[in-house]
Amino acid sequence: MKITRAYTVAGIVMLGFCLMLAYAFYQLLRVERSLETYVGENMLWAVNQADRESRRFSDALLLDNHDKEMITLRFDILKSRINLLSSEPQLDYFKNIGAEEYLKNIVATMEQIEARYETEDSLEQAEILAIYREVLPVFSDFGRIANLSMIHERDAGGADRDRQLNMIYLTMAAVLGLMTVGGLLSFLLIMNIKSANRANDELLRYQEELEAIVAQRTEALSVALKNEQKSNEIYKGFLTTVSHQFKTPVAIIDLIAQRFIRHPEDINSEAVTEAAGRIREAVSRLSRIVESTISGDVIHADGVNLKAEEFDLVEMVGQSIAYHQEIHPARFVRFEKQISEFLYLGDKTLLEQIVVNLLANADKYSSDSAFIDVTVLLEDDVFICRVKDFGMGIPENETDMIFKRFYRASNVAHLSGSGMGLSFSRQISRMHGGDLTLLATGKGFTEFELRLPLTGIECA
Repeated sequence: MKITRAYTVAGIVMLGFCLMLAYAFYQLLRVERSLETYVGENMLWAVNQADRESRRFSDALLLDNHDKEMITLRFDILKSRINLLSSEPQLDYFKNIGAEEYLKNIVATMEQIEARYETEDSLEQAEILAIYREVLPVFSDFGRIANLSMIHERDAGGADRDRQLNMIYLTMAAVLGLMTVGGLLSFLLIMNIKSANRANDELLRYQEELEAIVAQRTEALSVALKNEQKSNEIYKGFLTTVSHQFKTPVAIIDLIAQRFIRHPEDINSEAVTEAAGRIREAVSRLSRIVESTISGDVIHADGVNLKAEEFDLVEMVGQSIAYHQEIHPARFVRFEKQISEFLYLGDKTLLEQIVVNLLANADKYSSDSAFIDVTVLLEDDVFICRVKDFGMGIPENETDMIFKRFYRASNVAHLSGSGMGLSFSRQISRMHGGDLTLLATGKGFTEFELRLPLTGIECA
């Protein structure tokens, strides 16, 4: 109860000091704004300069009356000085100090002199003396303006200094008050923290004992569950990839058989020879897949073993495109080869499946009339294969998720798929020392990039 009351009192006092500090800050802003006004600082100098030019003009009238150019020069200089004093913000300054009437008299006198001087080609001695007598009151007016400026600056400077001192004292009082209240609050806070720490220590001791019991009973089960989940994910990913690999050559064989059934009249020795060659190629590819699948160590705890062989990556991409167009003859694939060949040591079957997966995705998520762009190039001894479709694209907020296992973008949920192809394809590319990335996507297009360096393969 006492601590709560102390906090309340300290809070009220701190609020009061904060309000005081805010008021002091407001007054400091006013002082700062007043210091930004530089008109009055040099005003006395400007008035003295104008007064000096008026005297030089009068001297020129008396001493150089035969030299009209000199008189004109002195008159123009004097007029420019007076124009400066008559413009903003100088004019407002003179209005504030009560010197506007004197300035108007000076301006009127100069207009009279200018009118008289411009109407005469040459001035007689009597006219010069008349102009001189008209200039004499200007000296007195400048003197009065200078006196008013000096008095105003003296009073304003004193008021500003008094205001600044008051603000300094007010700010110091507010800061000292805040420091005092802050010290009191800090003391109360330390006492509360110590009390809370004692309670937390007791709670943590009981919690640690309970967690130790739970950890001992669940450690074995947790390890077993993690191992099982990891094995299941690897196995599912491998089976998904293998199913895609089997599908392509089987689909080609089935396509040739359907063509013979539908068009028996086209069967001749050349057609049979050509079809047999394509069937043998599909069977050869199927045999390689079967051989890599039935191997006893193809699946293990860390992933999938790779079987190294030397082959041409450019040719492999071309064959993958040919397989795809065999199954989807209506889909046009533009193949741009910036390099003619690229010999590589890696698992041809699995790398071929990456390209097949990218083509299958591009075909699945594009409209029937859209085409697919495939580009191969070499960049700093790194083989690059880019596959670009012009379909529905990937939502921007989901681009970081598409390589996760079993994840499918929200805009393709209505289409068939397992969500494993991209994940497993990236795993295979990284086991070869490369990577599979989403290069770009937007409304109406998606582009993936496969990079394979000359080194980095982890084949068995």
